[in-house]
Amino acid sequence: MDKADAKNAVEEYVYDLRNRLSNELEKFIKKQDCTEFVNLLNSTETWLYDEGDDLSKEVYQEKLRQLKNIGDPVIERYREYTERPAAFQRLNEMLNTAKNAFSAYMSKNEKYSHWEPSDAEKLRKAIDEKERWYQQQMAAQSRRALTEPPAVFVHQIVLEAQMFESVVGPILNKPKPTPKKKKESAPNEKKESAKEASPESKAPTAGEQQVPSEPVPKVEEVD
Repeated sequence: MDKADAKNAVEEYVYDLRNRLSNELEKFIKKQDCTEFVNLLNSTETWLYDEGDDLSKEVYQEKLRQLKNIGDPVIERYREYTERPAAFQRLNEMLNTAKNAFSAYMSKNEKYSHWEPSDAEKLRKAIDEKERWYQQQMAAQSRRALTEPPAVFVHQIVLEAQMFESVVGPILNKPKPTPKKKKESAPNEKKESAKEASPESKAPTAGEQQVPSEPVPKVEEVD
C-alpha cells in the first residue's frame, strides 16, 4: 500500500462510518459516544484536506487505526446481532433432531432398534450438555444491551454446533446391519442335481445286468 492508498483508506472509512452511524449502526452505540465519534470523523475529514493533505503513509495508517478502534466494535456488534439468530436456530434444530431420535429409541421404535445401549447413553449425555450450554448462552445474551459486547459470538455457536454434530452424527446416521441373504446353489450344482435325478442317467445297481435285446426269429409260412 502506497501513501495515496493509505490516505484513501482513511477517507473511505470516514464516509462509510458516518453514513452507517445514522442508519443500521445507530442502535449499537450509545448516543453520547455516537456524537463524539461523528465529531471525530468530521474533524478527520477536515484534517485530510488541510494539514493532513500530504503526509507519510505511516501517519495515515495510524489515523485509520485510531478510527477503527472506535468504529469496528460497533460494526461487530451489528454483525453479531444480525447473524446470531440463525446460528442459535441451527443449533436448536440439531438439538431437537437428536432429542426426537433419542425419544424414539426409548419408545422401542424399529428405526433405532440396531442402536447399542452405549449409543443411546452417549447421545443422551451430548444432548444434556449442549442443551445446558445453549440455554445459558441464550439467557446471558438476552441480558446484554445492543451497545454492549456480545455474551457469545457467532463463531462460538458455530463451533459448538460442529462439536455436537461430530458426536451425535455417527449415532443418528448409524446404518442398520445388512440382512444375510439365503445361500443359492451355483448353476453347476443345479445341473448336477438335475442330472442325478434323471432316469436315463441312473446307473444300474449292484447285481443288475443289462442284457442286450435280440431280434425275434421270423417264422416262415408253409404252403
